[in-house]
Amino acid sequence: MSFDHCDYRALHRAVKAPSSDLGEIDRLATAAAAAGELDACNLRRLTPLHLAVITDRADVSRLLVSHGASLRLHEQRYGDTVLHLACRLGCGSCLHEIIDASSTARKQDIKTILHSANSEGTGTYIYVNVNMYV
Repeated sequence: MSFDHCDYRALHRAVKAPSSDLGEIDRLATAAAAAGELDACNLRRLTPLHLAVITDRADVSRLLVSHGASLRLHEQRYGDTVLHLACRLGCGSCLHEIIDASSTARKQDIKTILHSANSEGTGTYIYVNVNMYV
């Protein structure tokens, strides 16, 4: 995998680029998952799934979750999981796709994550009626 000044791997760059083709992202995600690097963090501790939420790419969020991306990893700045980040940024479509793409077993985990605090001790920023999705 290649790096740039922010330690972005190919998957990170593809997710961040608005012109990236979903098929290309799927190919990169498949390769990253096979190499055990789907949840690789850049220097800012952002995973490809964090970047998908930040750029409000619901389709990419769904794709990464379907490949097994972790919902529990915390980013560096606020200590947000992807679920906390989606709530804080108002990315309802990403939150919906993440929950919808998750297995039944992961849906209980989603409730636990959303009700827990981020690493800075701050609870969910926007109260979400999780039962609407889960």
